[in-house]
Amino acid sequence: MSAKPLSITSINLLKILTDGKVHSGAALGNKLTITRAAVWKLIKQLQSYGVEIISLQSSGYILQEEIKLLSRAAIVENLVSQDIACDYKFKIFSSIPSTNQYLLDFPLACDNDKVICLSESQTSGRGRFGRSWHSPFAKNIYFSQLWSLSQDISVLNGLGIAVCVAVVNALTSYGIRDIGIKWPNDILYQGEKLAGILIELRAEANGALRVVIGVGINVNLYKEVADINQPWTSLRKITNTSHDRNIIVGRLISEFDSALKLFLDQGSQAFLDVWEKHDYLKGKAITLHIANDKQAKGIVSGIDARGWLGLADASGKVSYYSAGDTSISPR
Repeated sequence: MSAKPLSITSINLLKILTDGKVHSGAALGNKLTITRAAVWKLIKQLQSYGVEIISLQSSGYILQEEIKLLSRAAIVENLVSQDIACDYKFKIFSSIPSTNQYLLDFPLACDNDKVICLSESQTSGRGRFGRSWHSPFAKNIYFSQLWSLSQDISVLNGLGIAVCVAVVNALTSYGIRDIGIKWPNDILYQGEKLAGILIELRAEANGALRVVIGVGINVNLYKEVADINQPWTSLRKITNTSHDRNIIVGRLISEFDSALKLFLDQGSQAFLDVWEKHDYLKGKAITLHIANDKQAKGIVSGIDARGWLGLADASGKVSYYSAGDTSISPR
């Protein structure tokens, strides 16, 4: 995907096309006060972002399929309680390097700032260990949430458990079943990756703790992608229909709002039962890839309240690990 940010004019052109009608180059040029040649260049830029625009000879341009862009108003309509919106600042972009990085750099106005960042695309989206995250335009959800807390970092032990459970609850409430949680941060549907989570922490000079929770959900992606090197799926592939991302984001924010408040009050224990119900690895023989090319093998016994993975060796002794990558061992 092109790393050059989309211009405001490109976005305005796309907004015109979202009505699902055919628009001639001349008509688009008149609405945007640009030449037909400039319209053609903008169409090419949008296509380079993966926006599927059909050029009809002697007629004009039309979207191959409906696109609903992200909007604060549409998201707020889908919150469990619209009062939640009053607690958050919303930042929505057409393109940004990384929603997580934006919030890591966001200037805090007070010790309890809550900010939500969304983007139609990311040019440098990332997952754990700096791995790239495929981020085509207006296809998926690229979501990050900032909480500024005054508590000690120790209170966040097991935060990943609450975050994974919140994502599962949001998808379940949307009607998606057979969801699994693959430690430490992947959400699967029937063994294929549907969503990923990245939590980043930063201590501030004033003593506040900046917590950034990033979530990527494959929503309307359906064509095979060369640079995704693992089995994946999307809501569209699961249901054979396209989805309005604003509805899903509304549910995600609602679940996060209640889950994070519950976590700060009761800790990770409040979420362990749901994790266990959806634990994809429990009982499976795996190889755990640890830092410095080290490995551990065994049967997954589950996780503890810290979110550490329990691995039983051949003798039945269980050791716990705080980080690593897992792969299921061949039988």
